[in-house]
Amino acid sequence: MTDFINLLDTETSKEVTCKGLIFKGYTSLFTSDNKIERREGVRLLKRKSCPGCTKCTWMLEELDEHAYHRSVILPEIKDGAYYRLIVANLSTDWETGIADNYDLKFIKEKENGNV
Repeated sequence: MTDFINLLDTETSKEVTCKGLIFKGYTSLFTSDNKIERREGVRLLKRKSCPGCTKCTWMLEELDEHAYHRSVILPEIKDGAYYRLIVANLSTDWETGIADNYDLKFIKEKENGNV
């Protein structure tokens, strides 16, 4: 799943290679109030991700602003595993062709971290 997309940046008219948004999973254990808790999540890897293009920058903004209102599909997170953020379940308005509903989904990348 390391297919890169070549895009033309409209501001600079330079070709930009979009690598997508790559995240790394983490898990942590901690104790509080006589209980053991486990937390898991994903962190954005800026060096492995796209530096910013029109194809993927909006997805980060959607996560920041609407993570609780929009459907975000997270698989079981494994510590140290790599995940790519994609658009899933896209539906468009049949008259205008404009996207009216979609989900953001994290898919697991290769085990060795070559993204």
